[in-house]
Amino acid sequence: MRHVFAILLTFIMCIGVSVSYAQTKINCSGVVIDKVTNAPMVGVSIIIQKTHKVVGKTDDNGKYTIEVPEGTKLLFSYVNYANSLADASADFMEISMNLKDDGDLKDVAVVGFRKVSREANTGSSVIISGKDLQDVPAASVADLLQGKVAGLNIQNNNGSPGARGSIFLRGLSNISVTGSGANGYLTPTSPLFVIDGVPVDMNTEYQYGFNQGGPGISPLSLIPVEDIEKVEVLKDAAATALWGSRGAYGVILVTTKRGKSEVPIVSYQGQFYYSDIPRLRDVIGGKEERMLRIRQLLAYDTSYADALQKINSSPYLSDSLNAYYNNSTNWQAVFYKPTYNYSHNFNISGGSQKFNYKVNMGIYDQSGIVENTGLTRYSLNMNTRYQPSEKFILTAAINSGLAQKRNGSGNSLIQDGVASGTNASSLLPAPSQYSANNDALASISVRDDNKTIQVQPSINIQWTPVQGLQFQTEANYNFNTGISDNFKPSLINDGNGLTTSFHSRTNSLYNRNSINYIKSIEKDGEGVHNFTVFAFNEIQENTYRADQSKLSGSANDYLTGPNGYNWYASVAGTFDDATETRNVAYGGAFSYNYKLRYVLDFQYRVDATSTNGPNIGSKKSPNISARWNMQNEKWTKSWKWMNESSFRFSYGTTLIPTGTIFDVYGKFNPGTNYNGQQTIVSDFSNAPNVNFKSYTNTSFDLGYEGTFFNNRLSVMYDFYYISKDNQTYANSLANTTGYAQITTNDVSLVSYGNEFTVSLRSKPSNDENKFSWNISANAALNKNILTHLPDNVRQIIKNDASTGYFPVLYRVGNNPLQTMVYNTVGVYPTNSSVAVDPLTGRPIQVGVGSNVFLGAGDPRWTDLNGDYIIDENDLLVLGNPMPKVTGGFTIYLKYKQWSLNTNVSATLFRDVINTALAGKFEHFKDPLFTGSNSSLSNNGVLVPIDQYDYWKTDGDVATYPNPYDYLNSAVNPYRYNQTLFFEDGSYWKLNNVTLSYTVDRKWSQRFGISSARFFFTGANLLIISPYSGSSPENVTDLGFDNANGYPNAKNYVIGLSVQF
Repeated sequence: MRHVFAILLTFIMCIGVSVSYAQTKINCSGVVIDKVTNAPMVGVSIIIQKTHKVVGKTDDNGKYTIEVPEGTKLLFSYVNYANSLADASADFMEISMNLKDDGDLKDVAVVGFRKVSREANTGSSVIISGKDLQDVPAASVADLLQGKVAGLNIQNNNGSPGARGSIFLRGLSNISVTGSGANGYLTPTSPLFVIDGVPVDMNTEYQYGFNQGGPGISPLSLIPVEDIEKVEVLKDAAATALWGSRGAYGVILVTTKRGKSEVPIVSYQGQFYYSDIPRLRDVIGGKEERMLRIRQLLAYDTSYADALQKINSSPYLSDSLNAYYNNSTNWQAVFYKPTYNYSHNFNISGGSQKFNYKVNMGIYDQSGIVENTGLTRYSLNMNTRYQPSEKFILTAAINSGLAQKRNGSGNSLIQDGVASGTNASSLLPAPSQYSANNDALASISVRDDNKTIQVQPSINIQWTPVQGLQFQTEANYNFNTGISDNFKPSLINDGNGLTTSFHSRTNSLYNRNSINYIKSIEKDGEGVHNFTVFAFNEIQENTYRADQSKLSGSANDYLTGPNGYNWYASVAGTFDDATETRNVAYGGAFSYNYKLRYVLDFQYRVDATSTNGPNIGSKKSPNISARWNMQNEKWTKSWKWMNESSFRFSYGTTLIPTGTIFDVYGKFNPGTNYNGQQTIVSDFSNAPNVNFKSYTNTSFDLGYEGTFFNNRLSVMYDFYYISKDNQTYANSLANTTGYAQITTNDVSLVSYGNEFTVSLRSKPSNDENKFSWNISANAALNKNILTHLPDNVRQIIKNDASTGYFPVLYRVGNNPLQTMVYNTVGVYPTNSSVAVDPLTGRPIQVGVGSNVFLGAGDPRWTDLNGDYIIDENDLLVLGNPMPKVTGGFTIYLKYKQWSLNTNVSATLFRDVINTALAGKFEHFKDPLFTGSNSSLSNNGVLVPIDQYDYWKTDGDVATYPNPYDYLNSAVNPYRYNQTLFFEDGSYWKLNNVTLSYTVDRKWSQRFGISSARFFFTGANLLIISPYSGSSPENVTDLGFDNANGYPNAKNYVIGLSVQF
């Protein structure tokens, strides 16, 4: 019997051995990528489907290598992503994974409030991975989107830390201009930013670098870039329709990181960087400045004796031994200095499919390159996701930030004090309490403390009681408060210490409830007819209020309040832009697709808002869109070279409430006393308009998307046509009405253009040492046309209220922002070359009845109407400050453990007025500082001009007029609004270059570090442009090179990213 058992045991072992030999194992390797962004996915679990055993995870490059039995089915699992199933293969495998959507379909895009599969998405949208935005020092995520999205025109025309630049999506959206001259700006029409579901409107209460009050901190500057998972830009009506009026200018969704690993992960990223000043202008200093002024007076005064008398009566010219006037101060070095800055960011995350969490903490400290400016930000962001079953999901998040900003002597848009200080004469001593240059002293001694606190809690609950039916509710609250405290010491404020305090509060409460039903009629296990019905209602309340107080005459320069002795010069109050608005909306969407080949969407939304006129009623926003997916046709299945190929179109209308409740109902103001009683009277400055309408945005989009050759080539194209009607305009009224003006909706414009995006990448390989690359390029061609003006007039000329130099022409059929300028065709070489009026025998006159005549060395302005008078009747209509083409490209190269990432942006075919160049010549026109706003301390700088072809003596054929003839200043030869200073403002900008090195994991794991990476980044390195000014990017939206602006710094970074 014992032998029988031995035989049986031997037989069983032999069978086991034969079975084990039959199960041949293979080495399986590959890469896992996000199907939408093509970014490698780190930490994806690889599971044997049959046994549910985890056999591996992807590394930092999304790659894996495992050994499994041949024929094994592998399941790739990642939090918030749909599982992907594949057969194990000895060949290199590329696995594409997609975010879960509401219907658990394929790759996901966001449309309105819903997630839909990429194949079912009929809207135009672009996704940027958070990895493409990191490693570059930037206070705002918007700065890093420059050149990455076709049709998104971002101009970082303000280098002040924490301030925002200009953001336009698909062209110009209004023609409303605020301010004057080179300090004028367009009313912001930035896309709506949605941060983890919380809407942040960048256009209302725009105290983010555009007005004089407030901290000047953009809400986007409170989001640490290191915490961003992805950014999705929604462009057309199909993608933005359900966002209603807030999404009319486009929507940019910012999603922060989530916990995705079952093993808790602690990561750190630190950056240390050097901010360098751009090249500053050359100046003439010290003795050379004095001698140049003396030579100018001797050469151009009425007589030699008179010139000597003026020189001897001007101590800064005659008294060269006076210590106060014999300096050679470099004022630019006083204000502009390179700085050393840093940022630290910690992230703790973890969890499983049922529960995950993330906590992100960061500090960002940047000292501005302008003295006494900078930004310090502290951030704390937390989120969690709880899913005890497939039927219930709760997501909660709190994003918070505290930023402290120093604006120096200006605000976030301009630096008046610095601009005035750097224009001081080099003969003056450096800033001190004995210096005459108070602007300079104020710029470095003003105590300036600006804070912004932002808290954004949100909660989202999804409940799926039965398959296909989902209820969802979301609530969020956005709280933003700005505090600005500024103190000017008595020494620089006429003996009165001045304390200015500003406090603003913005609150936004939002709630949305929705129901989503998905039904699929299947045949042979395939969804043939697929239906989705979505309905929602939402309520939103917004409030804003700002107060300011000025206390004059503080006790001393240390006790700055709360009481002062100069009470009659102290004021306090609330700004008149306080608002409280409410919006109630409901709507829905219906979607049908046949086997995901043909997709048809219809969306409808109704808004009721407190700013609509009573005769207008609710706003209705319909949208229809469709998509054809060629790859799902039977006759394309054999096209192995094509992965996806889709055509789509959309057409829809969005209405935007504009103006204020006072535009609708008028305003009452306190009047005079009558019989001892306070009276209330109508405000006759603006008539009520009960027919006040909403801004209407009607959009058409035709697009194509395709990927080819195993996703190595992807192409996207869009043509759009957007009609932007019912824009507000202050229309003057006849005095017989009793009112000065009425705000109407009588301006319309059209934007249309083409957008192109193409991406190429190398073939994926399991060999990490093999060279790989990824190239992406985009371009957008845009044109804006003005189509309607008030009272059906063909044109309106809007004069500059302060200077009269910059009249803007609104003409139907032309681009909306055209400047009226004089046509300069050189310089008169001699007096005899000036045309003479045959009726009067006198040369061309400047202005009617001025008795100022042109002569040798003066500009040759074209006399368009031939009346021998140069005046407003001779102005040409010229220029377009909005670029016709924008775009950029990104190149990513990787070899072994090294990688190189480069981003370039382009802004092409736009016109710029080089007011800075005109200012260089203008400094010579008043050597004795006799003008009302001219002094040695704010207009005394002289810059070299020998490199320019200017008129010097009789007979010279020159480009620029004579800058030294100060007695002929009435001609104003260097006025800004002339073609002499019109230039091509096109430029190519090298935004950033990042070189990184990833440490070998085998080495880093010895020290308990799962991954480590060093990187070196250069940002804002180079601009190539035909423009002769300092920078074509530091130009206003109206096309003026503002010499008072804040320049962009060059940054050089060394950084470390580690994960435990």
